[in-house]
Amino acid sequence: MAEQLDYYKVLGVSRSASADEIKRAYRKLAHELHPDKNRGDKQTEARFKQVSRAHTVLSDPQKRAHYDRFGQEEPIGGRHEQAAQHVEEIFSDLFGDAFGGGHSSHTASSRQGPNVRHRVTISLQEVVTGLRKDVTFQRLEVCEICNGSAAAPGTKLRKCTACQGRGEVRLVRGFLAMVQECSACDGRGYIIPNPCKSCRGQGRQSKPRNFNIRIPAGIEDGTMLRVHGEGSAGPPGAPRGDLYVAVHVQELEGFVRQGRDLLCETSISYAQAVLGAKIEVPTLEGKVSMTVPAGTQPATVFRLRGKGFPALERRGGRGDQLVQVALKVPKHVNKKQRELLAAYAHACGEDNVSCDKGFLDKVKELFQ
Repeated sequence: MAEQLDYYKVLGVSRSASADEIKRAYRKLAHELHPDKNRGDKQTEARFKQVSRAHTVLSDPQKRAHYDRFGQEEPIGGRHEQAAQHVEEIFSDLFGDAFGGGHSSHTASSRQGPNVRHRVTISLQEVVTGLRKDVTFQRLEVCEICNGSAAAPGTKLRKCTACQGRGEVRLVRGFLAMVQECSACDGRGYIIPNPCKSCRGQGRQSKPRNFNIRIPAGIEDGTMLRVHGEGSAGPPGAPRGDLYVAVHVQELEGFVRQGRDLLCETSISYAQAVLGAKIEVPTLEGKVSMTVPAGTQPATVFRLRGKGFPALERRGGRGDQLVQVALKVPKHVNKKQRELLAAYAHACGEDNVSCDKGFLDKVKELFQ
């Protein structure tokens, strides 16, 4: 068995080095040791592979923890060795963004499928309880005729000669190297001489998908829920993308949400404001009784405990419903009501108030 390398010594950092320190050390060494700057120097190339392997392990928190504990790499099916062999791909990861190339994914088979977005609408009442909701959306599925190969049944694929089946082409600019997706085969690494007619050479077809998603209580309008692995199928061997569901909460007339609290307004009569009364107030769970004490002033706000919205996932209890009362002034009164109002005005010392000249407006002014 080959002697295990001390990856911290390889990068020239301490065992307590931060992720940024490891990254900086790797960039510096990779720049110095890259084979494009040291052509034909086998020793430098071997050193570059060691540096690349050390960075692959120490830059991943889980792999680093395993290495720190057991003194060896986590067994991952030889991917470290593969990464070390493709040195130009590692260098592209360092400098690709500077030239707009970005990091290549080696082959199409390693790409995740496209994500899918969907929108659902729920009511304010459903925010209180939470729910499970059936959603139907379109996503890409593997073609059943060609089984995802994109080639017509009975035909074969042909290796792309432009990239020699790698799905990538290497570009060199001075001493910098970049790896880009092969445009001849769209990164697949192969050409399709006879495309499948069912999927038109795409290997995937758009089909409806039904899914039952859980929408938690207390969710806010505009929240995006992510469902892992429910997106479209990717190239052969690649994982599915994810499903993103945007939740829209429908407004309800007479109610306004404010965080976990619910605001509403209700009207009371002049007599109820003066004498006090018990009134019925609408909530998201039906009407409840609320006491209006004698002498209540217009715009007074009452609080109904626990009638608001729960915290997300029901952590921390429910908010309250805030009820603001407004004075309801009748537009029309009968003769008896006028006489009583005039008597009330007289008792209040308002003899100059005429029953025929806007007495109700005068009463309204008292509460503004």
